[in-house]
Amino acid sequence: MKRLSITLLTIVFFIISVQAEEIEEYWEEHGENDELAFILEYGTACWDWLKPEIIGYRLYLSPVDSSSLEAVIPNRPKMFKPREGIGFSFTLRNSGEALDRRMVRSELSYSDAVSIRYITESDPGEDWGDFNAYYLTYRSDSWRAVLGNYSAGFGQGLALWRGFNWGVYPENPVSPFKSDFLRGYSSTGENGALFGGGIQRMGKVISLIAFYSDSKWDASAGEDGVITLQTSGEHTTSSQLENKDKLRERIYGSRLNIHIASLLSLGLSMTSADYSPPFAPGDSVKGAFDFAGDRNTVWGVDGVYERDIFTAAGEFARTSSGGTAGLARFQLKFDKVTCQLSMRDFSRDFKNLRSIEPDGNERGFTLAFSLKPWQGGLVNAYIDSWRRPWRTYSYEMPPAGYQTALYFAQRFSEYEFSLRLRKSFTDRGGDELTRNQFRLNVERDLGWITVRLRFEKMAASSSESDEVGYLISGGLKGGLFTGRGELSVSRFEIPDYDCRIYQYQANVPGMFGVPFYYGNGFNVNVVYKLNLFRDLILAANASITQYSWKPNIPGGEIDRTFSLYLSYRRSS
Repeated sequence: MKRLSITLLTIVFFIISVQAEEIEEYWEEHGENDELAFILEYGTACWDWLKPEIIGYRLYLSPVDSSSLEAVIPNRPKMFKPREGIGFSFTLRNSGEALDRRMVRSELSYSDAVSIRYITESDPGEDWGDFNAYYLTYRSDSWRAVLGNYSAGFGQGLALWRGFNWGVYPENPVSPFKSDFLRGYSSTGENGALFGGGIQRMGKVISLIAFYSDSKWDASAGEDGVITLQTSGEHTTSSQLENKDKLRERIYGSRLNIHIASLLSLGLSMTSADYSPPFAPGDSVKGAFDFAGDRNTVWGVDGVYERDIFTAAGEFARTSSGGTAGLARFQLKFDKVTCQLSMRDFSRDFKNLRSIEPDGNERGFTLAFSLKPWQGGLVNAYIDSWRRPWRTYSYEMPPAGYQTALYFAQRFSEYEFSLRLRKSFTDRGGDELTRNQFRLNVERDLGWITVRLRFEKMAASSSESDEVGYLISGGLKGGLFTGRGELSVSRFEIPDYDCRIYQYQANVPGMFGVPFYYGNGFNVNVVYKLNLFRDLILAANASITQYSWKPNIPGGEIDRTFSLYLSYRRSS
């Protein structure tokens, strides 16, 4: 507690880490708003305080300016523009009788040009301050610079990227086109942040980026070198502690981008990394890619062409070990219809820790449609097919599969609803798994309070079993005194892991994550946000889950969590 007090007393900066280019553009277009929204780069879910809508498989707390989400998120998170000032915030979570998560975020902003941010965080069982990230950024119309922990992206992401991986989702099946960025890192993802410095010169015709980083990854290493990365970021068990910061990565890179009129953008990227210890040979390690050694250089060539309703983008990259990767995307965008075809091909020996697809080399394509047939209506559909030729270590044949979905949403003046149908199929070397999902969300605005209902069914069929899981949830949200709150109650019966159902419930900032239900029981979740004063905000979350049956625990168990968030900000 003494160390915690000292840490809090020495922090004079403000938390809220808004670090995405899309959000900054949204600010400039729509101006300032007083309601809070939070963004964590490490993820892809769209989530506000009281209304979660998933568009990905990792959490992304953010206001999203996406026309394809217009119909389903009419009250999507509003945001405030960062102003000059100082402040801090911290988040604490207690599960059962243990304080299992502590996080402090802070920020000092001087005009729109200079910003200093700091975050310290510890997960269950970790010492206080197990993870720290901090940076100093400068930005103007022509220059950007960063020192400390940061992230960067080149072109379409094959040579260098930190952000979205591949993914297509019913709520937003049309993938955005990538662009260069260089920004500070304020996520609590403990693996993947660059540490050092970078600079970017932006011009109307030519743009240049250069960076250097000396950082560490959690990894499992044997006599021949690194076997696998440990990306959870947790350091509680003996193996996790042993693997902490085991791999050292020193990397530098540069990028040249040329804009030709307003139609064409061409880019050339290069990154070169040294690893210590080296990666073990792929043929001697179960599950490893065909990559080994202590050095890897990646070259990438990319381009984007835009004209009227048509956009085409692509990139080709090659590593010094001979591995190649390519991706291409073609899009037609009309007033009410958007069509997009995406293709990717990552060879078995393409290994780049900084690529947009670092963990799942595959070949596949995605065909997606998004339609706005009338006011307030939205219809999305897609099919995504893939094959992973390198994963023969775990199955007799390379796993392959597809996923297809149909999503419909309609918004009226007082209520809205959405329907999601999704099917996925995976051939795991003779063990075929098919999953069918049905989800219905209904919301009614009564003025002083909003009523919500969710029903979801997940059926899973394999060569071993056929199981069906159900979840039904009801909730209320609205203003209470000088704050806003949400109450949700869920009942679930889910007999098998393959038909697990994810929670998607509100929480306080810093408690990100999308856990799933697996077992029989119910959950009660309460969130309340209170503006104590103009510059002081308090939020709390209480959740209890009672299991009548849980795998390996026939008698069930009770999970209790309580989270507290306090934020202070003061503008100069």
